[in-house]
Amino acid sequence: MSMQDKPEDRPAVSEILQILRMNRSYQDAPLLEIKDLSMDTMFNSDEKPIPPNEKRPSLGFSDAGRVSLEVANSSATVGRAPLDLVVVLDISGSMCNGGKLDQFKSAIDFFVTKLSPMDRLSIVTFPNVANRVCPLIAMSEIGKFYVKGIVDGLMASGGANIKAGLETALEVLAGRQYIAGRVAHILLLSDGHQDHGDARGASNPFGIPIYTLAFGVDAKMELLRDLLMASLLQVAALDLYLILFRPNTPDDDLDTIVKVTSDNAHQETNRRLGTVTIKFGNLLVGQVRKVDVELLLFEADDGDYDYEADILDISVSYPDSKGIRHKYRAQTLHITRSDVKHREGAADHTSSSSFPALEQELP
Repeated sequence: MSMQDKPEDRPAVSEILQILRMNRSYQDAPLLEIKDLSMDTMFNSDEKPIPPNEKRPSLGFSDAGRVSLEVANSSATVGRAPLDLVVVLDISGSMCNGGKLDQFKSAIDFFVTKLSPMDRLSIVTFPNVANRVCPLIAMSEIGKFYVKGIVDGLMASGGANIKAGLETALEVLAGRQYIAGRVAHILLLSDGHQDHGDARGASNPFGIPIYTLAFGVDAKMELLRDLLMASLLQVAALDLYLILFRPNTPDDDLDTIVKVTSDNAHQETNRRLGTVTIKFGNLLVGQVRKVDVELLLFEADDGDYDYEADILDISVSYPDSKGIRHKYRAQTLHITRSDVKHREGAADHTSSSSFPALEQELP
């Protein structure tokens, strides 16, 4: 109520958390430990990420002896890396016009709803100066509650310094303690009006993608478009190839690579070498490509024991700055196999195995 009627009387974060601790429905939930984080000038207070809710791959054996490897999970987080998102909000005076402030509050509510607990979100606001009002926190139910409370209490006034807002967001991501396996993005919500500096001059040495969302019929689309295109044009790898081939081990179980499916990427098969090459073209910063592979394996070894079988090698290839193409070391994929004939009633056998994802950083 205080946020709606008298924003200046809204409770402090510590008071909100105390109210939650007194609420029975939140007593067993892990609460955020907030210590004046909005005033912290060192952006290394990011919350420890919540691990994704992963399931082990399932292996379905058919009568033909084919093996289908697939990570089965109904969650929308399947197939993507955990996200660290910094939302940069324009709360300058121009956002008071045409209901733009209310529009971006609704947009943030939508974004937050779509995020999963493995994702983290931070908020940076800017009128004349930039301020990180929320550190990178996991999007658990309490994290979402906290973020929505901050956004609901925002008011617009003053000039606009988009450049400072973007630079602060980049500092938040550069200062993270937890970065392994995480994708970083910046989302700018603004009408593009700026009174201080030029946002095009914001230094982005790590090539973090910056996306823009314009508000208002008077939005400065040229500036917002320039910021977006400068981000999208940052290429992580030129002319990228993904190469699938037989493991370089004497006892691998691979018979044939039956089928490879990828999103509109050209493929070349060398039957003599037993390789399949997927040609993706250029890979942009933050871009993800998905490949599905169907394999035909030899019959499992006789015996009453499980064993680790090499089934596929994967490598990447792309040219260096001089145009010379290099092939980088392969990652071998393994599964745990059993001799089905030695198991009673094993006409249809399903097993689980460790199936590591290819998340090797490109050299």
